[in-house]
Amino acid sequence: MWDILNHGRASFRVSGWHFQVSRSADGIEVAVSQDDSTVSRSIVSLAGEPLPELQDSFIRGDELHWSMPPTSVDDAGVDLVFLIVKANRDQLVVESTIAIETLSLDSFPQVDIAPSGDGSLFNQRQLTADIYSWQRNGANDDQPAIDVSIFVDERDQASVDPAKITGRSIPFFADFMEKGVIRKVQPWWVFSCDGLSGSQQGQLAVELSARPLPLAG
Repeated sequence: MWDILNHGRASFRVSGWHFQVSRSADGIEVAVSQDDSTVSRSIVSLAGEPLPELQDSFIRGDELHWSMPPTSVDDAGVDLVFLIVKANRDQLVVESTIAIETLSLDSFPQVDIAPSGDGSLFNQRQLTADIYSWQRNGANDDQPAIDVSIFVDERDQASVDPAKITGRSIPFFADFMEKGVIRKVQPWWVFSCDGLSGSQQGQLAVELSARPLPLAG
């Protein structure tokens, strides 16, 4: 189950995996380890500006909720929900729901996901999902690497502009948003010690497409 360690740090342990979420100077850091050894780190950030302060952190059922609402200083606010979908010794699947809202009348807020890895981002299509992956983290013979892939279902693909992909991060939203409108995406994070076969990717794509849509508000 989730363990809120303090305001701005939470973790979940299952099947040898340790999934941690914490506030950092760069944004929201996601750190994942297997048997507390090799760590894969990723950052969720608001491009070009700092995230607002974390106002609320709570657990609802199996979900971790973090709320960073917009303020008079921070025009754009972000809410995050993390849910552990499945876990075994070889694979950890985490669903994230990312919601963004702005108070500005003329705003183009962008949320970036930037997992760690050696080399550039590449993507492929598997059934209804776009899959964004990075090369394996640097690891030695005694410490296997952790692969990370981000699955984006076709219902969310309009929120990713391929022209804005830098090679190091996935940009969500980044187009004009009206004041007070809330937009959401629901990407899956898939962590693996042995990579994913085509059949595994296809199965995950099917499972993601069958997930219920997050509420609009």
